[in-house]
Parts: sequence; C-alpha cells; structure tokens
Amino acid sequence: MVFKKEEAIVVGLAIFIFLAFIFFVKPSFIGDVILEPSSYVYDNSLINLSNNEIKLIPTITTNTASTTKQTSLQVTAAVYEGNDKLDKVNSLEHGDINVVANNNLTITLSGNFIDNDVISVYVKHNKQTDIKLCDSSEGCSRTYATANYNGNPSWINFTVSNSNSKNNFNLITVSENAKIDYVYATHFETTTNTTTTVTYPASASIETQDIQPSNISRFDYVNYTHTLNNQTINYFYSTDSGSTWIAITAKNISSVNITKIKIKAALSSDSHSTPVINSLTLIYTEVIQEIQNNSSNQTQPQDNSTQPGNQTNTTQPQDNSTLPGNQTNSTEQQNNSAGTPPGGGSESSGGRSSKGSISSSSEGNNAPSSSVPRQLEIKQALPVKEEQKEIKLFEEPENPKNLKKDTNDFVSGNVVYDLGSKKLIGLYTFIGILTFSYLIYHFKVKKAYSKTKKFKK
Repeated sequence: MVFKKEEAIVVGLAIFIFLAFIFFVKPSFIGDVILEPSSYVYDNSLINLSNNEIKLIPTITTNTASTTKQTSLQVTAAVYEGNDKLDKVNSLEHGDINVVANNNLTITLSGNFIDNDVISVYVKHNKQTDIKLCDSSEGCSRTYATANYNGNPSWINFTVSNSNSKNNFNLITVSENAKIDYVYATHFETTTNTTTTVTYPASASIETQDIQPSNISRFDYVNYTHTLNNQTINYFYSTDSGSTWIAITAKNISSVNITKIKIKAALSSDSHSTPVINSLTLIYTEVIQEIQNNSSNQTQPQDNSTQPGNQTNTTQPQDNSTLPGNQTNSTEQQNNSAGTPPGGGSESSGGRSSKGSISSSSEGNNAPSSSVPRQLEIKQALPVKEEQKEIKLFEEPENPKNLKKDTNDFVSGNVVYDLGSKKLIGLYTFIGILTFSYLIYHFKVKKAYSKTKKFKK
C-alpha cells in the first residue's frame, strides 16, 4: 500500500500524539473503589443515604384536630295565616301562636341553616302530636326533620338534614293543635386543622467495611465536610474490624501505624433537626517500587579446552613448528624448555595469570583469547517512591442543581484518585501538543488536500 503525502502526515501525527500521551501523562490503571450502600453498615430506618447526603430519617406524625364554632340564629319574621306573629315567637313566655293541625307557621331566621344545624322550638299544649320542619316553598314536600311532642310544655330540637342552605322553613302540626312560644336556631361551623410533627432520632451511626488498599505505606488523614444544623457528628476509626473504635479528634491519623481501617460517623440530634454529611474522604500514601532492567555486555572467560580441535596438553608442551603458519623461533622454545609452562602460565611484572584467564604480561603466550562476549540482564531496584491517594468514601456532586433526584441513585463516585502534580502537568502538556498537532494538520494537510482537489478539478 502506498500512502499519499497527506495521508502519511496524518498517520505520523496520530502516532506522535499517542506517544506524547504515553510519555507525558503516563496513565496508570487505578481501579475504582466502589462503595455502594451495601458496602456500608447502617440502619436504613434511621440513616438516609441518598440524594448525595447522609442524614437522619425523621418520624413524621400527622395530627388532625377539629374545632366547632356555634352561632345563634334569631327569628326575624313569623307569619301565620297571613299575619305577622314575630313578637310571639322571638321571646319566651311573652305570648304564643296556636297552630292548628296541618296549618303552616312560616319562620325566617337571621342566617342560613345547613345540615346538622339545630332548630329549637318551645311548645305548650296538652295534647300529643307530631310536628314537622319543612321547606317553606315546596308545601312541605321536602321535610328537614320530624319530632314528637308529648303534650307537656317542653323544648323540641330538630336536627336539620336534606337542607339546601336556606334561612326560612315551615312548622306544621300533624294531628293536633300546638302552641308555639319561642323559636331560634343554632348554626354549627366546624373547622379541621391538620398539624405535622417531625421528630428525628436521638442518634444513629454509619460505618464503612474494612478498607485495605494495596501497596499502602500509611493512612494520612480523614477529611470530611458536613452541615451540622446545630447538631453533632463524631467520627471514629477502627483497626480491628469494628471491635473497638477510637475517636478522631483531629483529621490527621498518620501516627497510626496501620494498613487496614474502618471509618464510622455517629450522628446525634435534639429531635428537631438533623446533621448532614456532604463528603467523606480517606487519604493514604502508596509505596511505588520501580524496577529498571539494564542490559550490559560482559566478557565471560570461556574454557574451550574441551572444544573439538582446541584440545591442549597442559603437562607436555606441543611443538607447533611443523604446522603451517604456527612456526616459532628458537628463543621461545628455549624459554619453554627452561620451565615456562605453555599457555602463558608464568608470573611477570605485568600481572599474574590464573587458570581460565589471560595474563596482561607482554611475555605471555601469543595464543588468541578463547572468551566469548555474552549479554547479561541486571534488574536494578530504584529508590522507593511514595504517592498520596484519595479514597472518596462519600462525595457530594459538583453541581447539585443538575443532579437527577432519585432515591435509588446512590452515590458511588468513590474512586481512588492520584494526587501527583506531575501527572497534572503532563496532562496539560499533552493538551498543548494535541492543539499544536491540530494546527499543523489544519494548515498543512487540509491546505495540501484542498490544492490537490482543485488541481484535479
């Protein structure tokens, strides 16, 4: 496949951007520490862990109270057989009206009466009879109430029903005459008031499971933000999986030599309000041990005495004078015959030879070295490096206004964050390289492509 010039530039830029990202940012695969609600230990009837808040759950009590107001309605008009009889029925023992059986006494009140209102009538006569309370405009086709008079002077109370909020009615004696002395009505107005009482539990707590990050050097401190609302929140840690708890009087816990921890928050209330935890963070230091592989060429002496064609006799010198290209002069032979062992086994001022090595003396054997270069891999441990990590046990959102309100949407943004500033600088550098590469592409590649396109046209 043959790339065009423009395509080659694009491919080169892509490779360059990828390598720049690896070099400057150096991404590391840091796993998420997801702390879902099941990862906490708490009573879900007392603690509410939702909508990015940890708070107490209130008990809501609704009380309903009814009050009844009584209003007295007086008679403003009384008509019997076309005559005004008001003065006879608006006071007691100042006269009466003798109502003949099946005749109507029409009464008008100072206000409307409704169902469950009571109309009271004082009756005087010596005969028993039923008395009806009827609609004045319908000829008693609608009866509001019926009562029996026993023939003795007494009060008869009619409880109104089936009314249509009127202020007048008819009194009718059914079988016998009756003397009506006094009439008035009682209007009842009932008001219902509903009050809601909110009561918070006195105390409740929430704690994490055991937290034990890998490669940890120490825990540094516990950070939190909360809204107390004049209430109290106390924080604790445990090093024995919750058997005992130690109060966190200051956020710094670096003096505690531990690698496993549990965090607990205890919320207390005066029953009128609740404190709220907005975020809870655990900071620890991670140990990073880097290993560097170094490759070097080391000259290892190799004994070739057992190789075919290279066997030598160390006890008897070998005369190679008859071999082509290996003739020696009568001086070297004399030296050998004088006790100098073959193969350079003599001691000289230039150095001392040993078995398997070559002496650095100028008077040694002129035989070529039998050592072969071999590459050795050496693992070198670099100095230990420490970096701070952040475990966000619970975190409020950056923009709560845009947060979807869902009681089942528990916050699980508890990710381990790398706080190294070098990676942040690397990220900014990578963004700069990316911008610069885009400018090159825009002004070089696209321009060349446009010219090629115009030329083809």
